[in-house]
Amino acid sequence: LNISGGNRVACSDARTWNSEDFTFDHAWELDETQEEVYAAIGEPALRAAWDGYDVGVMAYGQTGTGKTYTLWGDVRGRDDRGR
Repeated sequence: LNISGGNRVACSDARTWNSEDFTFDHAWELDETQEEVYAAIGEPALRAAWDGYDVGVMAYGQTGTGKTYTLWGDVRGRDDRGR
């Protein structure tokens, strides 16, 4: 993993020497709250969707860090799990 330029990440596979470059708009610190993240991207994304634009939000991170909860809330017991 190599981070350069503040918004570029290069991920390399040591077994095959293949590398993929990714760019991103922002990364949050560990102490950021869900409210701060929502204010920065969630609310503007919803407003754009309501204005007729196609919108997508991707969450990337280690297993068990709250990505699904952040995007969908508590999904336990809901009929639409896994859809």
